[in-house]
Amino acid sequence: MIKNMKDILRKHYWSLPDSFTGYIQEKRDNRRASRYVFRPYFDSTKSIYIHIPKVAGKSISNALYGDDPMHHKLHEFREIDANKYNLYFKFGFVRNPWGRLYSAYNYLVNKNNYYPYGKYWWLNEYDSFDRFVIKGLTKELVENDMFFASQVSYLKNLSGEIDVDFIGKFESINDDYIYIAKKLGITKDLEKIGASAKNIDYYSEYSNDMIKKVREIYIDDVNEFNYDFLS
Repeated sequence: MIKNMKDILRKHYWSLPDSFTGYIQEKRDNRRASRYVFRPYFDSTKSIYIHIPKVAGKSISNALYGDDPMHHKLHEFREIDANKYNLYFKFGFVRNPWGRLYSAYNYLVNKNNYYPYGKYWWLNEYDSFDRFVIKGLTKELVENDMFFASQVSYLKNLSGEIDVDFIGKFESINDDYIYIAKKLGITKDLEKIGASAKNIDYYSEYSNDMIKKVREIYIDDVNEFNYDFLS
């Protein structure tokens, strides 16, 4: 009976009222989104990992889950399944904003060498990190771009509050990873962090004006996670 009903719907789908086909499409989209955001390993460990770009996320997620859940903000999980959101252990890792920005810039510029007409081709307009920070780093960019978004924006709920159970730091990644692994019952060690995520010496790349600009742009990260330029 169910199979026959599916066959009928499939055959006459485009003749159905828009309100009904819209309802069906919405259900399909919700199921796809749920599978894409709530990965099976989140369900099996009853956890939600917020992978903020350029915070050694691939190393962390591969060690914990054997996969990369990609970059989804906290509120996306709440919108898809409020019950799981409330029940699961939610966590993320953050990094010094000045170091993270320098890492993101280098990563994307190097990527442009392989994909010159990719999404971040516009970075080639700036011939140095200095010029990018002074001329290209804007509040609009931070509000709309995945890589340059503030870290607090990834960890906030729809009410604008940070709503995770644990925040680890890149600067103490080994100890914080051990805590998370024990919490989730994971026995795999954290492997060596990728070259682009190493604690590179970004200090010499910044002038006083650049330091001030990044502080202004990422003031929420600076205050929320207690960072300064050298920390």
